[in-house]
Amino acid sequence: MTAPHRTLTLRPGERQELRLPTLSAAGYTWTWQLQGDAEAVEVVQGRPPAEELAGRPFGTSADTLFTLAGVRPGRARLHLAHRRVWERDKPPLEQRSYDITVQPTP
Repeated sequence: MTAPHRTLTLRPGERQELRLPTLSAAGYTWTWQLQGDAEAVEVVQGRPPAEELAGRPFGTSADTLFTLAGVRPGRARLHLAHRRVWERDKPPLEQRSYDITVQPTP
């Protein structure tokens, strides 16, 4: 499944969090690739805080968090793919793309 293309605008030092549902219990994970001016945006992949996951049944899938931070003015495209890493020859279960513009600080 492919989701619509999205756009994000940031300024240097500004952060945007993306929360994506993940079927980790079934072996899926989100992979990412940054194209264009990769030095304009910092991408950090993580999980929800431990206190948010506390009390959930063992084996329950948790969302994946991507924190995007504007570093310097520029444009980049973030490609995300929800896939099993060992199934490289199969298409991803889901894909998302984000055009990211980091604008100069006023």
